[in-house]
Amino acid sequence: MKKAILLLSSSTFLLFGPTYSQKSIQKDAKTGLELKADKLTFDSFDLTMDGKALSTNEIEFGAIAYITLRDVSGYTIKDEKCFPGCEIKVTDLNGKEVLYVKDAYERYSEGVSKQDGSILSSDLTVGDPMKAGETYLWKIRFWDKQNNGEIATMMKVKIKPNQSKITQQATGPVSYRNLYLVSENKVLRKNEFELGKKVSLYITGLKGFTVENNKVYAGWSMVLTDSKGTIILDYKDAFSNYASGIEVEKMSNVNIYINTGNPMKVGEMYTWTSTLWDKKGKNKISTKTVLKAK
Repeated sequence: MKKAILLLSSSTFLLFGPTYSQKSIQKDAKTGLELKADKLTFDSFDLTMDGKALSTNEIEFGAIAYITLRDVSGYTIKDEKCFPGCEIKVTDLNGKEVLYVKDAYERYSEGVSKQDGSILSSDLTVGDPMKAGETYLWKIRFWDKQNNGEIATMMKVKIKPNQSKITQQATGPVSYRNLYLVSENKVLRKNEFELGKKVSLYITGLKGFTVENNKVYAGWSMVLTDSKGTIILDYKDAFSNYASGIEVEKMSNVNIYINTGNPMKVGEMYTWTSTLWDKKGKNKISTKTVLKAK
């Protein structure tokens, strides 16, 4: 859900021009991003998503937002090197921690050149357990490990649904946190997939299935058809190997997948339906999504 890196190249999305110096505070009126500099300085920053400058604090589920500081200076230099750190924290508005990284720059413990340290960046991949419709606090603290200089950023991030469409119908007291599609370890933000790649359907935070001896007994069927209704895949029970049950903890986050390929074709539309059901009760979740191969 996170990654922080040092950037060696520049970007064109500069939001501000003046130098931010000792104990300066700046707030972007459009996104609400706050930046506080103490002893470290920077000349400009970017806040981007999909290669474009963000003009709002809303970020799609599955998207990646980037913060980049440019022309950072004020480090205590040792052996011609600087030693930046990057602490990341995401919480909900009640203070519950969603993500914490003590030092995303730990791999640079031996220091970097002043040129490399002049551009600092961190990114946030919006995904589970974050939820569409909820708002979170995204905090980053870049600091100099040789002194107490730092640049701290804070932003309220509102998660909005992406463009992928999955219809669902639940029977019984069933609830879940997120329902989404993944391919190549990335959330599908549209109903499109690359032919030849695995596509997974994730259900997280699942509750409501019957529990016996700390286990859940579930089945999961799925059917994939082309635009003419021809069946390409038909699984009666993808969980047939779990006849002895699944631990409650493991059942809270489940997924099934399809390996796309022949006879599927680029440009064609496919309908993927599934039913996750409770073998000890009448609880179930049925899903349907239409996907385009590209």
